[in-house]
Formats: sequence, C-alpha cells, structure tokens
Amino acid sequence: MDARVKQLVNMIEDAQPVAVAVLAKRLEVSERAVRNYIHRANDNLAGVARIVGSKGQYRIDVARADELARLLDGAALAHPGIPDTRDGRVSFLLNDLLMRSQWVTIEEYADLLYVSARTLSNDMRLVEQKLAQFDLTLEKRPRYGIRVAGGESQRRLCLASLVRPVLPDTDDAKLAERLRAIAACVDDALTASPVTVSSLASRNLIMHLYIALGRIEQGCYVPAAESDVQKLEGTREYAAAFQIAANIKDALGASMPREEVAFIAIHLLGRGTGVPEKGSAVISDEMWEIASEMVRAVNDEFRFDFSGDLELRMNLARHIGPLGYRLEYHMHMDNPMLPDIKTRFPLAYSMAAGTSQVLERHFGSQPSDEELGYIAMAFALALEQQADQPRRKRILIVCASGAGSARMLEHQYRKQFGMYIDSIETCDVARVGTFDFSHIDYVFTTVPLNVKLPVPVREADFFLETSDVNAIRKVLSDDTAQSDSVGSFFSRALFFNRVEAPSKQAVLRYLSERAVESGRVDAQFAQEVAERESASATSFGNGVAMPHGMHPLSAEAFVTVGLLEHPILWDEYGHEVDIVFMVSFARSGGDEARILSSLLAEIFMDRQGVERLRERRSWHELMALVQAHTA
Repeated sequence: MDARVKQLVNMIEDAQPVAVAVLAKRLEVSERAVRNYIHRANDNLAGVARIVGSKGQYRIDVARADELARLLDGAALAHPGIPDTRDGRVSFLLNDLLMRSQWVTIEEYADLLYVSARTLSNDMRLVEQKLAQFDLTLEKRPRYGIRVAGGESQRRLCLASLVRPVLPDTDDAKLAERLRAIAACVDDALTASPVTVSSLASRNLIMHLYIALGRIEQGCYVPAAESDVQKLEGTREYAAAFQIAANIKDALGASMPREEVAFIAIHLLGRGTGVPEKGSAVISDEMWEIASEMVRAVNDEFRFDFSGDLELRMNLARHIGPLGYRLEYHMHMDNPMLPDIKTRFPLAYSMAAGTSQVLERHFGSQPSDEELGYIAMAFALALEQQADQPRRKRILIVCASGAGSARMLEHQYRKQFGMYIDSIETCDVARVGTFDFSHIDYVFTTVPLNVKLPVPVREADFFLETSDVNAIRKVLSDDTAQSDSVGSFFSRALFFNRVEAPSKQAVLRYLSERAVESGRVDAQFAQEVAERESASATSFGNGVAMPHGMHPLSAEAFVTVGLLEHPILWDEYGHEVDIVFMVSFARSGGDEARILSSLLAEIFMDRQGVERLRERRSWHELMALVQAHTA
C-alpha cells in the first residue's frame, strides 16, 4: 500500500463517515482521484477491511483490526505531499511506481498531481531514464496503464537512490526512531564481527535495511539462487549479516529469510572504497589481472607508463574486489570528496574514467562518477609519488667516431647519470638534421653542431672530466626548463574568446576543428574527443571542462581554449560549463602530461583567476593565469 492510499484510509478511519468532497479538499485532488484511491485501497485491504460509500459519504468496515493496524503502520517511502516542480514530480512518480505492483494510468497521475497528461508524459521520460540506470523498465499496456518491470533488488537500489538525500534530514520522529533502531542492530552485530565498514558503507547499509523492511512488509523479497546463498554462507560477511538479521528480529519483530540475509552479506562484501586496509584479503589472480588491464588502458590513452608501479597495482587490485560486487549488483557508494577530486586531480580522474570499459567488460556495468573518484585517488597517489622523484630525462648523444664510440659514451653516461636518465639514444652528426626530437629532452654532443635543434644542446668531451660530470649532472637534475616551457602548451591562434554554440556537441566540434586546422593534430582528433566525452563527461566544477581524445595523437601536448558566450549543459548531473580547455596529449606521454595536468589543476582551483578570465575574455588574462601557476 502506497503512502497516498494510507493517508486516505487514515482520514476515513479518523472521521467516518467522510464526504468525498471533504476528502478531495484535504488530499488536494479531484473527487474522481479520491474514488480511484478508494478503489486501490480496497484492492490492498482485501480480506482485512473495506471502504464503503453511501450518498457521497464513506466509512471503513474492519474485519481484522490487527492486520489493518500493521498495514497502516508500515514505513511509507513516498512523501505524502503533492510536488510542484518537475524534479519533485519525477521523485514522487518513481517512489509510487516502485512501491506498487498494480497498474496505474497516466490520467490518474495527472489528476493526482494537478498537471496535464502531456506534462506527465514528459516527466515519464525522465522516470524511464532513471529506471534504466538500475536495469528497470516501465511496462505499458493499453487500458491497463503502466507499472515498473524488473527485479526486486533493482527496485530497492533505485528506491535507495531516491531516499538517500532525504533520510539524514528527516523531521519524522517515527522514521528517525526506526532508523536509530536499525543502526543499533547493525552496530551491535559488527562490533562482535571481524568485518569492518566505513561510516559511508554503514549509512548505505542502514538505508538498504530500512527499504528492505518496508518491502518485506509488503511481501516482496529478494530472490536468490540456492547455490549463490550457499556460496555466501561460508563467508564472515554472511555471519555478520545473519547476526544483523537476528538483531532486527529481536528489536523490530521482522523476520528476514536466508535470501535477504545473503543480500545483506553482498552489501558488506561491497563495503570497500579503495583505501588500503591492513589485513586485507589476499589478492586473487583475477583481481591482479584486472588491475593490470586498467594500467594498460591508461598507458594506451595517456602514454603514461605505470607498469613498474607495484603499489598502484596493489591499491587498484584491493579496490576491485568490493567494487566488483557494487558494479555487479548496481550498489551505490557515496563519495563526498568527488568535487575536490575532480578539481584537484583532473588527470587522475581522467585516467580513472579511462578504465571504465575494462571494468564494464568484467562486471557488466560502468562505474559511477563517485566510484571513479575513488579509483582516481589511486592514480593521484601514483602521480604524486612520480612527481616527488627526480624527473628522468630522455637524451640523445651525438658523436662523430662511429657506433663503437657511441656505445662507449652511452655506457659512461649510464654509469655517471643513471638515476637522472630515462632513455639514451645515439646518432652521428650526419643524421642530426633528420632526427625526430619529439621524444628527446636534451642533446649532448662531442662535436659542434651547425643546425638549430628544438631541444637544449650541450657540448662535452668524449672522456668526461670532473667538471663535465658536475655540469651535466646539474643539467639533468634541473627541472626549471619544464616551468619555462609550460607556456608552449597554449597558442594565441588556439584561443577563442567568443564561442557561440547551442550545445556541448557543437562546442566539441568547433574547438576540435580549430585544433585540426592548426596542423598540430589530424582529423581523427575530433572523433576521439567526442568518443571520450561520451564515455565520461569531463566537467570539473567552476564552470570548466577539460575534454580530450581517447588516445594521444599529437607530437607535442597543446590546449585549445574556448570561452563560451553562454553556459551550456555539460552532463546528466546538470553541471554547466562556459570555459573549455580542450587538451591534446603528446604521443610521447609521460612527464609532459603530468606537468600540463598539474598546471590545469592549479588553474581550475583558482576561482578568482578563472572568474577574471571569464569576465575579461582576453589572451593576456589567460597568460597571466598560466604564469601565476607556473613556478
């Protein structure tokens, strides 16, 4: 029985007989809607009570008073008030549809909500979108109406997403008392259990139990295969779930069958948030391989090689275990740090989003933004640790004495400067003019060069003296060159201060076409940016977005900047954007991507600087913002 019907029954029971006009006025609906409610109430009360009418007056004849009291005392998940906004109506419709099993017509809802059938039809499109996130559909049948179709567990998870923002601030004393009783049952069971949960996971579990009890009171249970239940019964999570269920029976008088206990155990198995815990379970080969796939996906998209970072793979593998349960069963995990993570660590967040397809392939659904935020923390830590290490350089050694001499020089440089060097290449003087320097940081040469090169050049003797060793070590350990070059990421030709575009797709198309016209990237870039953005939106708060391609496509990293004439909707969460930094990462990847990302993160967090750029819309203001965060 839904909340609206319960309200009607209570009104009649408190003041019977009651005129239909009085009921319509109190419920703020039409008399036709009242009669529809009475029809629904009698369906729900079959064998317990019946509402009867005579000459427009209604009373209730009770056959089983105890059973009627139980039905009316059950937790109502829907708000009894009539919403007057689109979002309010959508929440109301979702609650009502999820809590009922009977058919209902659009016309009934239109009468109830005081809106036209056309408005309700538009609202229903949003309802269907929300249901689809939980693998639920809206079943439609002529002359019957509509109802939700899908599994019980999916219904509960969808209900949880609706109830979650309401419960912490509830002023319903009865509801608050019920929540406290459930919380006490959980706390008592977990105190005596080796299973530990975070405060967020505990809150989610209490919410799940609140919804589960309401559904159980309506006779709706979560189905589970016997083999799945047996598989869970040997775990410590099932033991904790069993004790929680026992506590609930003692405290609230509600019995939970084995299938419901198993579903509580699944919630406990999905409790992890990616922060490593001492005493974590042994990492399985499957989790390790998935973590390795995630690292490879990041390397493919960003040319950032974490293959040697054992700690990163360990953190990812630990996180994947509980994450897998949440993805498989569509469980929600709050992430209160998400806005800060997206703003402070845009590269790490983009890397996390780049692993979505790997996780979807293994667990059947893509992670939410909240889940990506937790994954991003692992990548942010790895990036920070790399930044703390001396930046290893890629060098080219030029000599005129042949391959043997070149190998001797390479050996000397590795011996003396190995901790500063990422890679060494050699070539003779004749090939310097045609050499590809896109992946070289410095050139060391034993002979004078008569050509201008795009990277710093230093002459050194074939046999390194102490003064040469000290000078070269100083060059290789000095990172000031990187701060001097960050301005090269931006070009006045790729700065657009008046972009008029009606949609996100139009903005992406306009800026990617300008990038292609610059000759720094080919036509594939536009498609790559669109595909990457459709996989996961790149809005980072403060009205700023950082779209980029699925893969690095340019010889050097660069940014195309667009200031929009009007903010546009950027994602399904309602974030609006009016400043776009479209990034093309270099094929060589590595440190350059980290430097650019760190710079953009500093810019995104500078709210005053971004606001000045928004107001003044000038190249000079952009450069002032860049220079303010280049140190």
